[in-house]
Amino acid sequence: MDMKSKAHKLENYRWVVWGTLFLIFPIVHFQRLALGVVREELAGAFGLSSIAFANLGSIYFYIYALMQIPAGFLADTVGIRLTVSIGMGLAGIGSFLFGFAPNVYVLYFGRFLVGLGVSVVFVSIMKAQTQWFKASEFGTLTGFMNFIGNVGGLLAQSPLALLVALITWRISFAAIGVYTFVLAVICYVFVRNDPAEMGLPPVNPPTLAQMNNDKSERLRLIPSLKMVFGNPGTWIGFFVFLGYNAGFIVLVSIWGTSYIVDVYGLAKVQASNYILMMMVGAALGSMVIGRLSDYIKQRKLPILIFGAANVLCWFYLVIISGAKPPLAALVPLLFIMGFSNMALVMPHSCAKEVNPIELAGTTTAVVNVGGFAGAALIPLLLGMVFDKYAGVLPVVLVYKKGFMICLGFSLFALICTLLIKETYCRNTYQSN
Repeated sequence: MDMKSKAHKLENYRWVVWGTLFLIFPIVHFQRLALGVVREELAGAFGLSSIAFANLGSIYFYIYALMQIPAGFLADTVGIRLTVSIGMGLAGIGSFLFGFAPNVYVLYFGRFLVGLGVSVVFVSIMKAQTQWFKASEFGTLTGFMNFIGNVGGLLAQSPLALLVALITWRISFAAIGVYTFVLAVICYVFVRNDPAEMGLPPVNPPTLAQMNNDKSERLRLIPSLKMVFGNPGTWIGFFVFLGYNAGFIVLVSIWGTSYIVDVYGLAKVQASNYILMMMVGAALGSMVIGRLSDYIKQRKLPILIFGAANVLCWFYLVIISGAKPPLAALVPLLFIMGFSNMALVMPHSCAKEVNPIELAGTTTAVVNVGGFAGAALIPLLLGMVFDKYAGVLPVVLVYKKGFMICLGFSLFALICTLLIKETYCRNTYQSN
């Protein structure tokens, strides 16, 4: 095969790889956000308190956070094909067990397997993009990938509520498990780790400095972690992602639908439609912010602009409106909150571009730990607030106390954003 033919095949097949992962990623967001819609059903079936329900939701985030570094190392060594295929297979089994759980122990175990399985997907996608696409395309691709992920989140709101009403929550989650397992098979058939597996040239040829470095040494676990952990740019991305992801998860995954039901007295399906608007905003924001970043060749400025907008939204919700804005204002507010919150799609790119390119998976994983450690912690903090003050204070004041925590996390992320080093959309590791 001549070079022209190889280039043509590379151009075509990279979209096969990316498209397959594009189909898989919505399951990650769907499973992340689905529990909020079935809170009442689970509480009724298993007698779950606020803390117990928060723990059930947090299991996903605990294992997701703990698995990020192993997932990154697997993506860098074993490869994305096998890593994602096995992960999706486990997630499928977990969702099926969750759907037909006879007791709370199996329910928790099913949720654990789901979190374990999907924990490897995002990191592997970031790794795939570094292998199959140019660095200048990374922000746009990440934005589109987050868009389709948020579409999965959309499906975990009103559509899931309607599905549960139609066929019960048990059959719904079991069916999703079967679909997830099918995706695992599709991944194994179509995804390849890098162009070299198909005899194709690399998209991003290594620099002379990179070729002179001992890659095998870098891809050993301890040296890799030392390199990534020792880079301040990694930790800035870690804390920015942590701060923005925490409050977002509270609304779309755990407490958002219940908040609208409790404070405004709406039915669950109606309430989930409001959270759906937040997911619509997130889906559109993820595309716009990533594309804007690549267009202006900057990473830091978009995070600052949209992050500041997100802080203002939380300030209005919690401080100005006292956690109960007019119902007519709730749709635009939640839409803007979701849109601006997608500042969180960029910290991974910022961290990746100040670390060695061959450690993209490990770097992304470390940043991801921040976001999902926060996502595991904050529902528990709110759960403690709700259990402490429920029945003592008016319900709107209970939510106000809980949402103050979300405001604090968002403000913390904005402050950390000021410390980001601008990379101008290129890997600057060799120039550091």
